[in-house]
Amino acid sequence: MPRTNAPPARGLLKTSPVPGQHHRWLPSDDLSAFVEHFWFVSWNLCGHSDQEVATLPHPSVHMVFERGHVAEIVGVHTRRFVRRLNGHGHVFGIKFKPGGFHTFYKNDLLHLRNRHIPIESVFGERGMELSEAITNNIDNEQWMQLAEQFLRGCLPSVDHSLKQTTDIVALMSQDKTIASINQISEQCGIGIRQLQRLFCAMLASLPSGCCNVIGSTKHWHNLVRLPNQIGLSSPYTSVIVIRHIL
Repeated sequence: MPRTNAPPARGLLKTSPVPGQHHRWLPSDDLSAFVEHFWFVSWNLCGHSDQEVATLPHPSVHMVFERGHVAEIVGVHTRRFVRRLNGHGHVFGIKFKPGGFHTFYKNDLLHLRNRHIPIESVFGERGMELSEAITNNIDNEQWMQLAEQFLRGCLPSVDHSLKQTTDIVALMSQDKTIASINQISEQCGIGIRQLQRLFCAMLASLPSGCCNVIGSTKHWHNLVRLPNQIGLSSPYTSVIVIRHIL
C-alpha cells in the first residue's frame, strides 16, 4: 500500500535551487503519536558549485542516517541548522513529534539541546544494527519498514505528558495570537511553573523559547509568499531580502 505524503515542509530555507529530491511520508497509525514523518533528501551537485541549505529550528528530535556517517540523534536546535552540500548523496531521517522522543530517551530532552549524539548512545547495539541495515539498503520503503519495525520493538506507552505536549504545540502552531507563556497557561489551564518543567523535559526549551521558534516558522511561511506579492523574480530571492529577520 503506497505511503501517504506528509504536508510540505514549512521551515526549509534555500538560497538557490539544489538539484535533487525531497520527500516526506507519514508513519503508520500505531506510531503516529510519536513520529511526525519520515523524510528523504538527495542531491547531485557533480559539476556544480557547493550549495548551502538551511532549516529553521523546530522543537523536534530527529534520527538521521547517511552512508559513510555515524547515524545520529539530532536534538532540538535553537538556531538555524545549516549544511553545505557537495558532490552527491542522500540522507534518510525520522522526525519525531514535539516531545515524541522523550519516551524513548527516558530523560529530559534538555540534555540533547543543540547536540548530535551517536544512535548507539541511546539504543546501543540495536541502534547500530538499524543504521547498518538502512545505509546498506537503497529503497526508501525498506528504510521506513526497518525504522518502524525498530521503533515498535522499543515502543513506549503514550503518557499524559506526551499528549499534553502535543496538544500545546498544536495550539501554538495554529493560533497566531499566542506569543507568551501567560497565554499558553491561560488557554491550557496549566500553571506557569508546571509549563516550564514540561517544556524543559519534553521540548528542551522554556515556553518563551518555544514560542520564538514556532513563531519564526509561522512568519517564514508567510514571508515565502512575498515574491508573488511584491514582484520578485524567484522565491529564492526573498531569502536574501528577509534573511536578516531570521
